[in-house]
Amino acid sequence: LPHIRMTVDMLRAVGAQVDTPESGGEPNVWRVTPGALLGRDLTIEPDLSNAQPFLAAALVTGGRVTIPDWPARTTQPGDRLREIFTEMGGSCELTEYGLEFTGSGSIHGIDVDLSEVGELTPGIAAPAMLMDAPGLSISGMRDLITNDISGDARLALDLALTVRHDGDGGIADDLSDTVGLTTWVRAHQGSLPEADSFVADEAALTAVRELRAAVRTLFARAVRPGEPSAADAARLLPLAEALRLLNAAAARTPTVPVLDWADDAEPVVRHQGVRGEAEIVAVLAQAAVGFLAGADRERLRACHAPRCVRYFLKEHPRQEWCRPSCGNRARVARHHERHKQAS
Repeated sequence: LPHIRMTVDMLRAVGAQVDTPESGGEPNVWRVTPGALLGRDLTIEPDLSNAQPFLAAALVTGGRVTIPDWPARTTQPGDRLREIFTEMGGSCELTEYGLEFTGSGSIHGIDVDLSEVGELTPGIAAPAMLMDAPGLSISGMRDLITNDISGDARLALDLALTVRHDGDGGIADDLSDTVGLTTWVRAHQGSLPEADSFVADEAALTAVRELRAAVRTLFARAVRPGEPSAADAARLLPLAEALRLLNAAAARTPTVPVLDWADDAEPVVRHQGVRGEAEIVAVLAQAAVGFLAGADRERLRACHAPRCVRYFLKEHPRQEWCRPSCGNRARVARHHERHKQAS
């Protein structure tokens, strides 16, 4: 957790008392004791991660670059670049002018753990494409971020997310009319059958909206003992009714998965009706069934940031909110609430 360590070091430098897990504190909790901070001169370090493209350019071309004011001691993730790019074939020296890095023009393969410096991954993978032999192995990333979402999970989640906050404290519905449903379905070509030519009618709109209500009710059950999305708090269906609607929708048109695999593409699974054209609502319902009965369900959470009504899949163990912007709003709200209670 380099960025947290950076913050702790800066606070301690001005006299703050910070309890950390490393110093015997509670796991995953960093507590700052209230108190006066000392005024003093501080040197603000340059952002070392921003130097990565310039170091990579020297590594690839066999050139030389100097990064001014590179600190002799730092907890920034970017400091790992000295070690990593040296192992990949460069050399570096910390001088009075900064970090002098020289590339050899030949890039070697490495085996590196980036679990704590994941932000460096793209800038390491890019020059690795020019290695003199295959050999880049990056480990430790799965616990940091997980993007392997199944097709069923993605489709079921996308359906639920057609209910969203409108930015002003209210709730917006992307499926409020047939035009909205048509637009949404056509945006899912490859996941839904005949999506490119789909035109919604009132019957389809009613069926999909009923299915969505069932899915969001079952999502609320899946996140227990956590609270459901704020949008659902007062309008959840009875559980038996939600299950009935979901299963009935899944049975509307039996479908089978069909594998397509073009010469120059990855294999793709599409759903094809056993008897005639598969109905959109049936495919959506079957995706929801697959997701709710699968392993991805364990990662489902409701975002409880102010105004947010989204469900999301956790991408790393410490994730609390669906997006960074929601995390920022939640922290601001907590700050104001603490000050309100104190006064």
